[in-house]
Amino acid sequence: MNNINQDDLSINIFDLFKALWQGKYIVILFVLLSVMLASFYLRFSEPQYTVYLQVVPAEKKEGSATNSLLQSYGGVAELVGISMPSFGGNGNFEHFKEIFKSRSVYEKLVNDYELMKVLFGEEWDKKLNNTWKPNPPKTSDKIKNFIKYTLGIRSYPKTPPGIEEVERIFNNMVSISTDRKGIITTLSIEISDPGLGKKIIKEMHKAADDILRHRSAIQTEVYIEYINKKISESQLKEHRQALIKTLSEQQKILMMSNAGNFFAAEPFSSIVSSSTPTFPYPKTVLVLFSSSGFLFGCIFVIIYSFTKKQFFDRQN
Repeated sequence: MNNINQDDLSINIFDLFKALWQGKYIVILFVLLSVMLASFYLRFSEPQYTVYLQVVPAEKKEGSATNSLLQSYGGVAELVGISMPSFGGNGNFEHFKEIFKSRSVYEKLVNDYELMKVLFGEEWDKKLNNTWKPNPPKTSDKIKNFIKYTLGIRSYPKTPPGIEEVERIFNNMVSISTDRKGIITTLSIEISDPGLGKKIIKEMHKAADDILRHRSAIQTEVYIEYINKKISESQLKEHRQALIKTLSEQQKILMMSNAGNFFAAEPFSSIVSSSTPTFPYPKTVLVLFSSSGFLFGCIFVIIYSFTKKQFFDRQN
């Protein structure tokens, strides 16, 4: 029984290779058609460039000294009900990475009128004081709306570009990654216009950094107000001295937060754009399409040979 199964198996494999050899020209035709499709795809697809900016945690020269002073007087300050904040470290940098692709950052981009005009340039009417106007519906849009109407799905009128559209576009275009050592973080975007990509990366970096700067300033102002209140209430001399010292350091933190330099993430290098398109990559596309053509050609030949054999067997 095993010998019979082995013979059948060897015959089936032999028939398989025989069918592929007899249909080799069909397989070659499939490969050539796939290469032609790859060529059309490469010719008509819009090339994408990679624009990236490398950032590192912002250096705070006074950070270590401030932290040591805060720790020295922190025990006394906590006796009067003040929880001392930490200063420096990579905490702000980690927060920066978390909010870089957040809605808070995208909201700042939406409020940038000039950037929105560049992003959705074809939808702005220069004759009407650069006001937004919806593009005339394309044939594909009309077909989609007709299908929706047939299925009972509502179609809503197009609205001016807002946070939802910006978030959808940028979530697909923008990425953030950190090296294995956790020091250098790369902010990158895949886009057809490298100049626009540089502007977007620059604005997103500034927006995320400014958000953290603003939040830190508000938190520090709250600490300062609370410390001033505690100073007026404190009776012990050593408590008052500790609170005054703490107040001085908090004021330094506030000044550094309001300074014009980078707060959480500073550039490690300038914004860089790839000199050649990074997508689509011609070699990858050609290999993928030709391999798919070869695979589908083999499948077609095998199915055709099997169907043909079954047909003649029934005839006999």
